[in-house]
Amino acid sequence: MKVLFIGLGSIGTRHYNCLKKIKDKYNLEFISFKTNMNKDNIQNHEDIKYFYNIEEALMEKPNCAIVSNPTSRHIESAIKCAQNDIHLFIEKPLSNSLENIEKLTTLVEKKKLITLMGCNLRYHPGLIELKNIIQISQFGKVYDFDIAVGSYLPQWRPWQDYSNSYSARKELGGGVVLDLIHEIDYSYWLFGEFGKFKSYVEKVSNLNIETEDIAKIIIRTKNHSLGTISLNYYRRIPQRRISVNFEEASVILDMVSNKLTIESSNTTVKAYEVDRDYTYEIQMKAFIDNIIQTKQPENSIFEGLKVLKYAINIKQGEDII
Repeated sequence: MKVLFIGLGSIGTRHYNCLKKIKDKYNLEFISFKTNMNKDNIQNHEDIKYFYNIEEALMEKPNCAIVSNPTSRHIESAIKCAQNDIHLFIEKPLSNSLENIEKLTTLVEKKKLITLMGCNLRYHPGLIELKNIIQISQFGKVYDFDIAVGSYLPQWRPWQDYSNSYSARKELGGGVVLDLIHEIDYSYWLFGEFGKFKSYVEKVSNLNIETEDIAKIIIRTKNHSLGTISLNYYRRIPQRRISVNFEEASVILDMVSNKLTIESSNTTVKAYEVDRDYTYEIQMKAFIDNIIQTKQPENSIFEGLKVLKYAINIKQGEDII
């Protein structure tokens, strides 16, 4: 199986490293299309065949593509691949707008392509356990939930000037709403479709960026649960946490310490052995397995489109019913 990488920045390289671990098991070959013509400044990997022209890369007839270039270029790249019968892994978010997405989804349906969104947190064992608790109504009805994530943008990629990163630039699709869309994605995955929501999206810090650095979102799901999501770029001590209040218990998942706490008549704590790459590795293996089994995953680009529509409304501060 030939894998085409479109974008080998920090996240693309992470996906490559994950696939490299299963390279022999699945007999994978790696191809990369890069737009940077200054080849002296590009880190090359000995097991990747590089191309600086997309048509030449496509002549290698890759079976699947990892689309991990800047958000604003996802759809253009994905359409090019879909036209050539290439299965698609698209890093979150699907795009920064709805432009040309219908063209992509039509191609995917027509050609029966396997697609997967890069929402690796759906593979976190704590979130999977929390989803199971909700599905089997272990502690009764969900009353409300609170989600908070934040970390300091200049520390995300210390080797890079954060003010020039896609996170900082509107034209590339940056800003906390799309950059941290994981929280919107898994809140929908856990609690169901959004009904009404209200959002406040602003830039409040002194970070040298042109995008929003905070979003506060209040949600009522169609299942009548109330929830809040808080996202920011400026928290000095990283946080990724979800708290759910049920009829009979409260459950808190901390995805920094990787601990699930259940508070009821007694308090129990469960810890997970999850390193930084764990969810990415499980995600990549699932993508390759889905292609081999011709099985469409749950989190296809059609799910990604639904979550993107939520995010765009949130980013614009629009109420939705």
